[in-house]
Amino acid sequence: MKRFASVAGMLVLAATLGAPLVQAGSSSPFIGSWWSIDPVDGSTQHLDVMGGGAHVAIVYVDEFGTTCSEIGAPTNVFTGQLSGTTDADTMTASFKQARCGRVLVLKAPFNFSWTFTYDSGTDTLFGALNDGPAIWYRD
Repeated sequence: MKRFASVAGMLVLAATLGAPLVQAGSSSPFIGSWWSIDPVDGSTQHLDVMGGGAHVAIVYVDEFGTTCSEIGAPTNVFTGQLSGTTDADTMTASFKQARCGRVLVLKAPFNFSWTFTYDSGTDTLFGALNDGPAIWYRD
């Protein structure tokens, strides 16, 4: 009987702890993992959007960052951390920092921003990148 009560108690605790996680789920269409092809060099890019509500944190990875190649960094993988805001079908994000491996390429307040538009009909993002627009697909 004690074992049953213990298991029942753990199930109630798990359900109670799990409930806020379900309730905290974001309705933002931007949340999730995305990929695209870089329109400049054809490399694969990744975008992970996290958070909820109107504020998001973003990790961007370009598997072949032209910038990294141009500065002679030890790797061509470009990684950036951005913070952004969402409003309906638009997300605007600013770089907090970006690196080519351990080489710091930019750091806030650099004021380098991107804007993405969500298309609910195709469940895609359109990103107006400085070096050309990209269509982003969910992973």
